[in-house]
Amino acid sequence: MKRFLCLLMSLMCLLLPAAHATEADTEDYTVAGKLIKQLWAGSGFSATISVEVAAREGTQAMSTLKPIVMDLSYIYVRPTATETAEHRADVVLMDGESAASTAHAQLKDGSLAVQADVISPDWYSFGQAPEQGEDAPEGEDLLGQLGESLLAQTGIPALASLAAQAAGLLQGAEGLEDVLESYLVRMDLWIEGYRQNAVLDKLEDGTTTMSVYYDVPPAAIKSQAKQMVLDLLSDQVTLARLQEAAGEEMSQLLLNPNLQNYYFGAIDALPLASNLTIGRTVSLEGDTLELHLSLPLYDAEGGEVTLRYDRTRGEGDLPDDNTISLESGLRAISLTYQEYSSMTGVRVIQGTLTSEPRGAEAFTVEDGMPADAQKTLALSFSLKQEESETKDDELRDVYTYNATLNLESEGEGDAYVAIPATEVTVSSSFVSKELKSAATDMEATVTLGGDGWDQTYTATITGRSRQKWEPEELSPDRIYVNRMTETDVAALLPGAALRFAALMADYLTAAPAASAAPEPSPATETPAPATETPATAAPATETPVPATETPAP
Repeated sequence: MKRFLCLLMSLMCLLLPAAHATEADTEDYTVAGKLIKQLWAGSGFSATISVEVAAREGTQAMSTLKPIVMDLSYIYVRPTATETAEHRADVVLMDGESAASTAHAQLKDGSLAVQADVISPDWYSFGQAPEQGEDAPEGEDLLGQLGESLLAQTGIPALASLAAQAAGLLQGAEGLEDVLESYLVRMDLWIEGYRQNAVLDKLEDGTTTMSVYYDVPPAAIKSQAKQMVLDLLSDQVTLARLQEAAGEEMSQLLLNPNLQNYYFGAIDALPLASNLTIGRTVSLEGDTLELHLSLPLYDAEGGEVTLRYDRTRGEGDLPDDNTISLESGLRAISLTYQEYSSMTGVRVIQGTLTSEPRGAEAFTVEDGMPADAQKTLALSFSLKQEESETKDDELRDVYTYNATLNLESEGEGDAYVAIPATEVTVSSSFVSKELKSAATDMEATVTLGGDGWDQTYTATITGRSRQKWEPEELSPDRIYVNRMTETDVAALLPGAALRFAALMADYLTAAPAASAAPEPSPATETPAPATETPATAAPATETPVPATETPAP
């Protein structure tokens, strides 16, 4: 319970990214993790993607005459002293050995730019365009930018986005638990000051338990978060380790001692509506039997909401019941699940997801509320995962991951959102030599379909990490979408639709009703369970450098 609270408080004092990286990097990563780390370190990635669509017997649904094959190149360009980070992807639709069409996407400075032959030879930017007749602002005050950025994070989606971005930038960080341990201890001591009671009790089987309740006001949370920030910015050893893990760009934003006042301002703006409450019941052996956490928040768009987490020990051999819920005056969302696992690497998570309207009777479609927003979503799900780590004949590390996700609607009638019975399967393998700079190969097949679908979609990807390259710079003459008029859009879309239809004419067709079920292809069959080979040692925990091997022709 205290560790859970520590993570929560770490977010408030801008330490969540470091805590996240610590948890991830103290464990040996798999070959799949190695690929991610290589990409984040600046390696490129090249792959071939094949997509097939098969219509169900007796339907007129669309299907593919031949696989849609695309060549993909992707690279993450790390930030420098003068340039911000960039994500770049290039896709080429292949017709045999020839390129039939190309598309490109670039994400930089929070702006997405795209170009596709079927649309236009021009680049289109979805970012904010410079003011008409003015150059883009240069050399703006960093403190002013940061203050506006952090103080704008008053909505829950924005806070989550900021935390996710920071956590992502620290993906390749080394373990930091040693430098953060003292802060976690301080958190443990601090929370004890808000204990309301401790009650001893006994279960029916004679087990002695203790129930503890904590009640922490928002002012105390913010005060402690400020103290943690102040301590951190004065701790040269810890600060240096975090700055090394975060990189120069993120350190200037979140780990800069000169920005202390702006950090304090961001903490003051945290959307805490009322007290954080925590209840915990433990046995005298230290086992947690129940855990309940409630945190009221204020969302700039949805008003006051309450985030809850409840965990209850399962009876007998049953696993724990976990519930995560988010409630507001308009909607109540709840995820309840149980988790099972075996010694052979099989893991099953099953449960239900519900989203119910609250007070929707006060709103109508005429008021601007979509019809589906007034309905209840009720889904049951089951996710089965199998993974293994082995060595191949060349003594390369091999990591396999297979998964099957099943979704079914629980409710019927007009009051419920209709979701077709769905099955998603994933079968993948990742292979690499032990050298941390060795290229990593991957193969994966993903299928989407199920009893409620008229079609089955199958995507196969075969790829490899490779040496980095410098993507070409975007033209300064790109078109900003927010400046386009309705006339501009009306003139562009019909031609793009016609070109896309002509391009897909050789690939897609409406399948006639069949009299017999087609023979299933290997690509659409459910992946076989992973072999129960004992796991071998994972690769070394050093952070991989960009791959040095080039992809095979």
